[in-house]
Formats: sequence, C-alpha cells, structure tokens
Amino acid sequence: MSNRTRRQERSSVPTTARRAFSASKQVIEVLTSVAGLVPLPYLKDALEVAQRVLQACEDVTTIEQRVKELQDRICDLLLVILDSLTVHKDSKDRMREAAGNMKEDIEHLKSNLEKIARNLEEIKGQKRWILFVFKDANQSKLDQCFANLTVGLEKFNLSNNLRSSQTLQEIQARLGKMQDVAKGIHEGVEELKTVVARLGQSKVRQAENAFKQRPIPLKPRIFYGRDDMVDEITGWLLVENTDNAPHVCILGPGGMGKTSLALAVANSPLIDAKFHQTCRFWVPCVEATSSNAFLQLLYVSLRTTRDTKDALADILFELSSSDEPRLILLDNFETPWNLADGSQTEINDILSRLANLRHVALIVTMRGTNPPSEDIEWRTTNIPPTDLEASRLIWSKINSKSKDDPQDVDRLIESLGRMPFGVTLMASLGKESRLSASQLLTEWARAGTDMLSDSEVPEKSMNRSIALSVDSPLVRRNADALVLLKTLSLLPAGTTRAQLGWLLPTLKSPSSAIATLSRTALLMSAEEDDQKLFVLPVVQSYMNSRMSDDVRQRARRAFCEYILQHNSRVRDPNFKRDAAALAQEDINIQSALFGWTPAKNEEDLKKIVQALLSFTWFRHDTRPDTKLAVHAVHIARLSGNGFLIADALFALGSIEGRLSQFASALDHLQEARKHFASLERDTTARLREAECALEYVQIQFGTNWDTDEITSLLHTALEVFKELSDGRRYGLCILKIGTANWSNGKFLTALGYLNLAKKVLDEHGNLLDTIDCAEHLADVHTSLGNLREALEERKKAFKILEQVDDPLTSIRIVQGLAETHMLLDHDILAMQYANQALSIRQQHFGRTPSMANTFEIMGQIYIRRGQFKDARGAYETVLNLWSGLDMGDPQRDGRINHCENILQLLAKKEANPDKVVGFRRLSRWAYAPDGLSILLFPRSDEGKIDLEPLTYRRIGS
Repeated sequence: MSNRTRRQERSSVPTTARRAFSASKQVIEVLTSVAGLVPLPYLKDALEVAQRVLQACEDVTTIEQRVKELQDRICDLLLVILDSLTVHKDSKDRMREAAGNMKEDIEHLKSNLEKIARNLEEIKGQKRWILFVFKDANQSKLDQCFANLTVGLEKFNLSNNLRSSQTLQEIQARLGKMQDVAKGIHEGVEELKTVVARLGQSKVRQAENAFKQRPIPLKPRIFYGRDDMVDEITGWLLVENTDNAPHVCILGPGGMGKTSLALAVANSPLIDAKFHQTCRFWVPCVEATSSNAFLQLLYVSLRTTRDTKDALADILFELSSSDEPRLILLDNFETPWNLADGSQTEINDILSRLANLRHVALIVTMRGTNPPSEDIEWRTTNIPPTDLEASRLIWSKINSKSKDDPQDVDRLIESLGRMPFGVTLMASLGKESRLSASQLLTEWARAGTDMLSDSEVPEKSMNRSIALSVDSPLVRRNADALVLLKTLSLLPAGTTRAQLGWLLPTLKSPSSAIATLSRTALLMSAEEDDQKLFVLPVVQSYMNSRMSDDVRQRARRAFCEYILQHNSRVRDPNFKRDAAALAQEDINIQSALFGWTPAKNEEDLKKIVQALLSFTWFRHDTRPDTKLAVHAVHIARLSGNGFLIADALFALGSIEGRLSQFASALDHLQEARKHFASLERDTTARLREAECALEYVQIQFGTNWDTDEITSLLHTALEVFKELSDGRRYGLCILKIGTANWSNGKFLTALGYLNLAKKVLDEHGNLLDTIDCAEHLADVHTSLGNLREALEERKKAFKILEQVDDPLTSIRIVQGLAETHMLLDHDILAMQYANQALSIRQQHFGRTPSMANTFEIMGQIYIRRGQFKDARGAYETVLNLWSGLDMGDPQRDGRINHCENILQLLAKKEANPDKVVGFRRLSRWAYAPDGLSILLFPRSDEGKIDLEPLTYRRIGS
C-alpha cells in the first residue's frame, strides 16, 4: 500500500466528537430541538449561541485544524451539559433543578460563546474562499476563542479528553426515555440516533480534497503574435546553468495572455524534451487565498506524498529526492503575493526555497510590472498587446463569417487596446449577435466593458477580469491609488509623472499611488518613455462607467486652469513654451472639453468657454481644426456671454480662412465683428473688433478685388489702434494697407507704407512682425523687377524662422524662396524649397487647396526642364486642389480653367515632343508692357489685359 493511501486512511478516521458535531447540519437541527425542550430561557439561549458558533465554524472552513479543535471542544462541552441535564430523567422539575444549579456557569458560558461567535464572524468576513489555516490576526482571534472556551470548560471541571463516544451513547439513551416530556424532542432524538448510527461511515473532508490535482492545460487553439516570445522564453529555460535552473517571470495586465504564453512554452516540443511530463507542474495560484492555502496548493499540485505534517519540508524533500529537471508553472501568482494579511514574507520564503533547488525551473505569471522576490534572479518579460495583424487573425478565426469593412475591424481592435482577451470576447459577441464591427464599435462607445461581461462563466467576463485588479486588497487599501486610477481613466493619451502635480494636487503620496497601480498592472508606462503613464483602454472604459461626476468635474477644472496658465498667441514671447505644454496634453484636453458632462454652474461654464477659446486659438496658430472651433461657438452660445460668443466666431472664421474655406470664413468674421460692435463700451471688444477686421481683410486679399472696401476697413481699424495706443497693432495695420496697395498695382505707394510699418514694428513688434515686413517687401521688389533685393529680404526672414514657431509663416517664407529662386532660374534650389514647404504644410495642416501654389511652382520647373510627365502630375494635383475651393470663391473657376489649359498643352507636348505648342514662360509674375506686374493666376477681370502677347524678361539673372 502506498504512503498516499495509508495517509488517506489515517485521515479518514475522525474523533467521535468530531463525527457527531463537526460539519454536521443534522446535529445543529438536533440542538434546535433540544433547545426547545429546555424549560429555562437562559439555558435555551446558551444552546442557541452554541449553535451559532458551530454554524460559524462550518461557514469559515471545513479543513482548518485549529477550527476543528475549537469545534471538538464546544461539542465536548455540549455533551457534558446535556449529560448533566438528561441524567435527571425522572421529571421535568429535576431537570429544572439541575439547570438552576448551573445557572451562573451557563450564563458565563453564554457570554464567552458570544465572543467566540463574533471572532468567527470577523474571520468569515475576511475571506471569499475556504480558510484552511489561520495566521497572524486570525490566529490571535482563534487563540482568544480557545482562551474563552477554556474558562467555560474549567467551570464545568472538564478535561480536553472526554470520553465523547460513551457520553453520546448515554445521552442517546436518556433522550429516548424523555419522549413523554415533550413531543417536540422526538424528531431530534431520531435524527441523533441516525447520526450516531452513521458515525462509522461519516468522514470530514481533508484539505487535500479541496484542491484537485490538475495536469498542465494545453496551449490555446487561438494563439497568434507571440511566437517570438515563446522562442525567447523557451531558450531561457533550455540554458544549462550549473548554479541554478532558470526562473522566468511573465508580467503584464490581465487579459494580455500571460497564461496562454506560459502554456505555449510549457507545451512546446523543446520543453517537453527537457522536462518529462511527470516533472511539469501547473499551480493555479488564484486559489491561494492565504499563505497556508498556497502551501497546501503546492503540496497537492506537486503531487507530494510524504506526510510529516510539515508541508513545506515534505515538498522540498520530494523535489530534492531526484536530480531530474522539474518545471513549476505558478500561474496568477499575484493572488498569494499581494495578500492583505501581511503574509508576503512567508510567500517569499516559500518561493525562494523553491528557487534554491538547482534542478527546479520556475515560470511565474502575474499581474504587475515587476517580478516578485528580490532574492531570486529573474528573466522577465512584460507582455505587450498583440500587434494589429495578430489581432485581426484572432478576430477572423473566431468570427470567420464576418464580412466587415477591415477599417471598422481595425478601429474596433484599437478601441480594445489590441488586448487578446478583449478581441476574443468581442469577436465571439460579433459571431453570436451577428452585428457588424461598426455596430459593435458604436455599442462599445455607449456600453463599454459591460457588453463583454454577460457570460455566466467568470473566466469569460471582462468586468470580472478587470475587477480582480481594481478591487484587489492592494488597491483598496490605498485611497490615493483609486483617485489616481479614476483620473487617469479620463485621459485617453495618459500623462507624465511631472503633470500629476497640477492634475491631482491633493494626492498625499503620488509615488505610493503609482507603485500600487503598477504592482497590479493597472497603470502602464510607455515603452519609449517611462515617464509617460497611461491606463489601458478597456480599464478606462470600465472605470468611466463606475465614476462619480465629481471626479470628472475636478479633472476638467484642473485642465481649464492648465490651459489658461498657458494662454498665449503665436507672436507672444512665451508662445513656444506654452504651445509645447498644450501640445503635450492636446488629446486629453479635447477629451476634457468635448466628452464630459456639462458644467453645474455659471462660473464653471464661463471658465470652460474661456479655456476652450484659449485652446482653440492655440490650435488656430498650430493645427487649425474647425470641429474644435464649432464646438467653442456652441458652448459660448450656451453661456450667453456676448464677448465670448464674438471671440468664438472670430476664431472659427480665422481657422476657416487658414483652411481655404473662404466664404464661410468671411461670414463668421462679419458676424463676429457685429457682436464686438454691440459691446462698443468695452475697450477690449473694440480692440478685438479691429483685429477681426484685419483678419477679414487678409482673407479678402485672396477673394475680393474691391480694394476700396479693404482700404476703408483698414483705415477704420488704424484709428482704433491709434486711439487705444496699441503700437504693435497700429504697425500691423499699416503693413496691411501697404499690402492692399501692392495688390492694387500701386507698388511705389505700397513700398512707402511697408517701410513705415517696418519702422513702427521695429519698435513695438516682435520677430514674426519683422518676418512679415520682409516678406511683403520682397513681394513688392519682385513686382518692381528687383529680384536680387527680393531674395535678400526673403533670406532675412528665413534666418529668423528658427527663432519662432509658426508653421504658416514658415510655409510662406519657404515658398517665397522657391518662387524667387525659380524666377532667377535657380531650379534646384527652387525645387528644394518647394518640397520643404509641402512637408511643413502636410505636417501641420494636411491636404488643403493652399498647397496648389507650391505644386504649381514644381510644375513650372518640370516644364522648363522638359519633364512633361512630371509636370502633368503636378498640374493634375493643382487642378484637384483648386476644385476643392468653395463654390463661391470668385477665383475658383479662373484657376481651374488655367490648370486645364496647361494640361491640354502638356498632352499635346507628350503626344508630339518635337512640336512647339506655345508654352508661355511660366512664373508667378507676368510683366505687362507698362512695366507693372499682375498675378499670373487669372482674375475675374483678366479680360482687360491680354496676357498672351506679353514678352517675359529675365531680370537679374
């Protein structure tokens, strides 16, 4: 017979008292009958308290040795009390007399039993699983229970070794003779007889029966994107080390596939060749809810047979009995490692002892960012999300009949953070519901993780998976960690450690909160920047549906303050610094100002509008976005504040102008001017109205040739700036007047205004103003045929560019250099600057009609070089871009006709390269016989001047 069998047989023979009372519902029912029989209330109460204690023992555990001992002692005590009462079988009065003699002792016993019941209830409340052994605080509670019970036993002069079996038999006989005292005892006697009759057959389950021996599960069928990691970890485990076997720790958030990766490694052919099947062990640590439970789990999972009552010694002895390589997979090790009972030292000791065995390799999977014991040399890997291709394979393998748009599937996968568990659940949901990826994406935005948590199987619930970390004792006992988690869940782009100072100024210990969330892998660090902190998309979704509005409002107020602290415009000296600060939080700011609940009071709403406008102007100066500006107008109208409404319309119109949406831009700027005018007593409003007029004029330059209207607006604004002593804007207004005269062909007049503007702005302006002056002076010199002077002005402006941060200004200066070099026949330099201008525009503004100017320069250079195919490509792009202009743009049709004419000439040239098709010398500037210049781009009045017979001259070449 094996040691295992003998040990099981020994453990199956419980004590007589334990057979009768431990874990027996029938005995509790019998006690209820006996309590009803007892004629004295205080004795009945004591028996009922004893029932509560026995029931509490049943609820707390069925395998804990100390609790069983406590049950035994209580059972012994009850036997003696019943023995003392039922021995007086002649009459009910004799029973009353016997009970009366014990009244004081029984009442004292009742008090002690109530204390025991309370202690057991506290222990019961701590655990969700069966408690096997109590340590530390729980141990002390049990010790107190024994102390209280010992007092009761001493009162009755009992020993710990009562002859329970004999006493039971005597009680059974006495109860049988008392049936005529009360009919209610009959059922209890019969039940007790049944219990006694079955004593030889009953058995208390031992701890080893609570844990099942389980083989290592197979590698998951759907497993993609982890082959490199499997190979790497397998390589670590195959390395022969004379000192110690390899110890591998797989870290990461829940749902990333740590267990799947570990099982893929453990079942790989190379691992199978090194570690025999009987020498590979899987330990599901999620069941280890105490240090002793972990020890018992190890004992069973490692198939230990030695039984000396010292489980750890038995485990180590059997592992050391052979030098054959062993592999132990400790799955979900975060459960025992992060216990709330302070038992980490014991867990660490157990783990270290296993690691010290030279032939025992370990694979540990756990939620977190750092491995457990520092006493062990680990090879660690942090498991990332699967890549997009692997995520697609997971989706298609599960939802194989899906005919979704691949882009919708990709968006859905990205919204889940490419978490394999999330993709698996979503694909299964799509398969079962037959909803498209687009429909699922819409539902995800509304329902979040709740849509992936409706399974009756806990392992298939997203909410349960996340809750294991969020509701873990480690997080719950750190209030700062919960606050940090909630706040970061509102930030789709995460944030840096340094930003927490203004975002969460009330955190007592940010470092402790970060450490706690990192230990549970709820908080991640960016791979490329460990200062960047973020919460996974699925966790964000989970937390957002479980968050109070106060948390959202506090975070939004923090962002509003942050924006207003960095409120500057492109020409302000601090703009570069402020722009960098706002760009860092751009995505989070948009989420804060767009996606959260409305403000609760007028003051909050006003601050939100102010912050939104400040951020909109920042985006106007960096990356214009009409959606943001439209939202700003909407929120401003809700506030009812006239100035804020006007400023929002101003921002919207100005942004539309930058994006070549000229018609709507002029409408919104005109509406903004009217709102500002209605606030004429407000000095700030008058100033903003004049600034709005300057912006209006700037757009009019490109769309309206009524220079009288433009000049009138400029002179009106000029008087406002002069009256308000705003020297800088006064200079800018003079600059615009000079530009208006240049556009009207009055070049010498324009030159006079521009030189005056330069003088004023040198005193009151900034670097960008200096650049503007140089740019417009270059335009006038070009029109006068002074190309060398024009080039020098553009070079001056270009040198200043590196000191400022304004993409639109950079585009204008770089493109101006391309034009001037083209006119000077410097084709190589012209092409270089043209490409640079395209790159800047694409980066900051995307594809807009304004890019057409740059492509036309390139097309002209290609024609001059005879590269007609490339020229055709450039002009086709120009035609496409001009076609995207507003239908109301007066230059749209003329520009389109111009491109179509060029393309027709190119088609003739490509068809017959030797044929002279009559290309004009293409440049931006055409020189008329009177020496004046006009824009090459056709105007609504182009019929007044015949461009075809013009003779083009090369100036300064």
